[in-house]
Amino acid sequence: MSHDKRKSQKQQPPPKKESSSSDDEMLLEIKKKYSKLRQTQQEEQPIKKKDVGLTKVGDPPVAAQNNVVTTTHQLPFPKAQNGAYMIPLQLHRQYPHAIRLWIGNIPEPFDREAFQAHLRKSLEDSGGIMEPGDPISNIIVNPKFCFVQMRSIEETNAMLLLDGLLFQGKGLKIKRVSTYETGVRVEGERIMPKMNLSRVQIQKINSQVNDGPNKLYIGGLAPDQDEEGLIKILSEYGTLKGFLINRQKNKSYAFCEYDTELETMNCINGLNNKVIGGRLLQVKRGNQEVIDAITLQEQRDLDIKLATIERMKISSVIVIKNALRPTIEEDAEYNFVMKDIRRQIDKIGRLVSIVIPRRQDGYESGIGNIYMEFENEQYAKVAVILLDQQKYDGKILSVQFYDPRFYADKIY
Repeated sequence: MSHDKRKSQKQQPPPKKESSSSDDEMLLEIKKKYSKLRQTQQEEQPIKKKDVGLTKVGDPPVAAQNNVVTTTHQLPFPKAQNGAYMIPLQLHRQYPHAIRLWIGNIPEPFDREAFQAHLRKSLEDSGGIMEPGDPISNIIVNPKFCFVQMRSIEETNAMLLLDGLLFQGKGLKIKRVSTYETGVRVEGERIMPKMNLSRVQIQKINSQVNDGPNKLYIGGLAPDQDEEGLIKILSEYGTLKGFLINRQKNKSYAFCEYDTELETMNCINGLNNKVIGGRLLQVKRGNQEVIDAITLQEQRDLDIKLATIERMKISSVIVIKNALRPTIEEDAEYNFVMKDIRRQIDKIGRLVSIVIPRRQDGYESGIGNIYMEFENEQYAKVAVILLDQQKYDGKILSVQFYDPRFYADKIY
């Protein structure tokens, strides 16, 4: 009996294989549809991959490398004028590199539902949604950025036009994922509608800063520097065309670009060596390679000065020696020097008071020196760093910390 049972089991027909997915069926149909077109197309050269080993400052992080479609063969689809294959909507998911976006400068804390709703509404208001439903398929959140997967290539292209979209006071940076450069070039079959960006709030400052004569480097920023606050300060000197901030563990730096030469010079003169948030800013003209060469030596010099200062007894009062003639008594010269010193010190920090002792004012000591009291020791430290061993009126300055008790008692 058991033998007959085994025999009957062997005689049973094999189970049927599962049917192919709808995507595979669609692909087979399209292959047949364009078989004649494929025969008439000329054999093309293999697609050249761009070198993605090095990334520029500010480039979006490398996305997950899985499911990136690359090919050295022809695909059974017609081509657009730019050489990209025109993919039917049903197959867009097979080309994830073309429907994924990197979005940076997201606010903290991050509300995913509010973020997705804002993207969807902004795309709808501007005319970028091609069909009913949610154009966003998925969002993968990281601490500082996120990846957004769209449902179609056309709507992905539309979302790219919203680069700079304001969300909770921050201008979002919307870019392609890095795998887009290595994947096969594809486009959607449908024609994108003309979008009306005036219906959404977009920060009009480009998140990419081009090399040029009006490109500036801003160094010395805090690692948690408020981006919107810095943009507001920079905008006081002119119209910003581009702005990009790069954050590191112990510091940050930024690049910006103005419309005109005059605005560029105004920013350099107004912000270079100015203290903001207790940190000394460096504003220079030039590209990254130039800045790296300049700031390397400056950083070494600064480290030496800082090491020297740390051995001193730091206070909020400094004394500048060898700045003036001991015989400065005339009011006109005295007033000129006071005004000139204040103008230069305003770039450093908050000055509480300044004293230039003169005999006609009843002082017997400290003649020819300049005494300054700052709001705190940090500003005084910056003043020593910037002014010591600098030239003023042809003289080499000597700057030291001064005992605040003596200063308060007018003992010079």
